[in-house]
Amino acid sequence: MHKIRTMMFAAVSVVCTTMVAQKSITERIYWIDGDIGSAQTVTPDIDIASLSAGLHFFTIRVQDSENLWSSPLTKFFVIPESATAASIAAREYWIDGKVATRAELGASPAEISLVGISPGLHSLTTRVKDDVGLWSTPVTKFFVVPSEDMQEAVTLARYLYWFDDDKEHCVVGTATEPSGVLNIALGELTSGEHQLTLCFIDSKGASSQLVVQTFKFIVKGDANADGKVDVADGVSIVNYILGNPADGFNIEAANVDGDLDEGGNPIITIADAVGVVNIILNK
Repeated sequence: MHKIRTMMFAAVSVVCTTMVAQKSITERIYWIDGDIGSAQTVTPDIDIASLSAGLHFFTIRVQDSENLWSSPLTKFFVIPESATAASIAAREYWIDGKVATRAELGASPAEISLVGISPGLHSLTTRVKDDVGLWSTPVTKFFVVPSEDMQEAVTLARYLYWFDDDKEHCVVGTATEPSGVLNIALGELTSGEHQLTLCFIDSKGASSQLVVQTFKFIVKGDANADGKVDVADGVSIVNYILGNPADGFNIEAANVDGDLDEGGNPIITIADAVGVVNIILNK
């Protein structure tokens, strides 16, 4: 149900009490869309459920203890066609204010071709439409297309990354691999879910947006998830087989031989304990 809260009219009370010193407000009335004949006393909630969709206006005035009325104060408001929009149905954009040449914008992230645009300052305007057909207010951003003599060759120079929330131990390196492949060592991680945050810096010092990726890392044999493979992991596997799994037991890490049942779940047997011993002996 649409309602107007009357808190917004507190300013009217302040104005009236200032104009008529030391007098109190005794009455507040309002009417909608200029229909003064249906004026009513202001209540904490004003029901506007019966109003049609579109533009309306609300008028209020107050009376003081000497029966003097204030000037009417009018505010405009809009009742939308629907208040149940759930998703974005369409996106469009235009450049340099040329709304007549607007084009459809794909889902985020979207690519906009700037081919044919002259060097200099330009504007990009976008807006979206919801699933009930209502358009948002246009949003405009400015950008610069550099001339040929302003353009310089830019290359990937450095990278930095860290795991989970451990920014203090971020890894910074120089991008020298011609293939563009970045090898990231995971040896210090424990088994389980982790988050990688990655950023690149080009030769002019500009940095990319942070790329955040969640992944699962399994250290084969690290059954007790303490970050290393030792005799304690073999003991954890034996206890699991005997029906006494320890807290924090990692069944995926314990599945050294990779055996799975029909449902794709790890099968833990004494062979996995033997596998842990082999890992220890081959270090």
